[in-house]
Amino acid sequence: MVLELDVRSERVADSERVADSGRVADSGRVAEPVTILPADPAESATAATGKFAHVPFLDGLRAWAIFSVMTFHNYGPIGVFLCKRGGWVGVDAFFVLSGFLITSILLKEQRRTSTISLKHFYMRRALRLVPAFMLFMAAIYILKPAHGPNILPALAIAAVYMVDYDLALSWGIVNGSGLEIAWSLSVEEKFYMLWPALMKNFRKHLPQISIATICGCLIWKTFLILTMQSMTALRLSAAFDTKVDAVMIGCLAALALAHEGTRAWLQKHFSHGLIPFAIVVVLGYYMRGMGMPDGPTTVVQRLMYWDVRLPIFTALFAMLILTLSVQPRCLVARFFSLPPLAWIGRISYSLYLWHGLAFNFTILYVFNYTMPSSRAFLELTDYAVAILFAACSYYIIERPFLNLKERFGNKR
Repeated sequence: MVLELDVRSERVADSERVADSGRVADSGRVAEPVTILPADPAESATAATGKFAHVPFLDGLRAWAIFSVMTFHNYGPIGVFLCKRGGWVGVDAFFVLSGFLITSILLKEQRRTSTISLKHFYMRRALRLVPAFMLFMAAIYILKPAHGPNILPALAIAAVYMVDYDLALSWGIVNGSGLEIAWSLSVEEKFYMLWPALMKNFRKHLPQISIATICGCLIWKTFLILTMQSMTALRLSAAFDTKVDAVMIGCLAALALAHEGTRAWLQKHFSHGLIPFAIVVVLGYYMRGMGMPDGPTTVVQRLMYWDVRLPIFTALFAMLILTLSVQPRCLVARFFSLPPLAWIGRISYSLYLWHGLAFNFTILYVFNYTMPSSRAFLELTDYAVAILFAACSYYIIERPFLNLKERFGNKR
């Protein structure tokens, strides 16, 4: 999943605000207070100042996405009850968030400066993502989980963001290393390398590029399913060329919200408070019913799963973002804006990186001698330790670089 999943505000405000945030997944988004061009006309004064408006419910959506991913990897009774085995689609939710937030911030920059500085964009992304990821890789090298002396090739693959294709094409370099989680970061990094340049140079054709990319990705997946019936599910679920549609759906949602006519249409037809509630219910039902990625086996089942059901989930998640954006004071938006959820969303990138190691730590050290009688208690302990790991990473490693990124953006 993520996933860099967060984009940060470029406001010159108090020190508690740090630069832009991107999601998970990471996308899609992963985790700072997120910011978009205000959809609410009542916030037009904020838009006129050239600042980004903080939208707290997007942090809450990231919290939902990262919790889903953690339930999939934990497979405890609480997670099974809430998500069954469909929590892995939380990474696709991160991808949608990432595309939406990156596009929103770059559109704002384009309006304010008439251009996009790729140099500054990549500097901000590096300051946001690299420090925590380097610490994570250092921890993997020290621990060398189940990989022994072959950990260095795995670290090299992760460092150049090619874990997605290592898994999808069965190279086998990172298997068992603990670095498999970086596949979504690899997808995100390829998106970062391509989309900002397209936004800068093809501003008038971005909707067409987004739609063409989504359709092309679906056609490509159809081709793979029809011609490679013996391929693993990872070929369809872990590589940039088969996941870019989720990110681009988020990009298309941001383009729609930034278009005055489309935004007015959304405000007119999606202003009822029951609509986001209905979408959340459908998304929860969809997640519970997705099952394992390797569940579909026949050609027809795979076509329905990868070309119909999963794209519907990502489209619904994008529609939820748009619906909450045009009615940010509805009950669902206020729920996802609750401080505990917003805080979890802010540390979601760290949670995504560290939760696997935290789960192992719980088994090896917290319950080293006596396993708890309740599997639910073990699951809750796993989540608590993962949050502790993530909070340490966020406040000790990430925040200093995020503050540096804010000063860099303000100087610009």
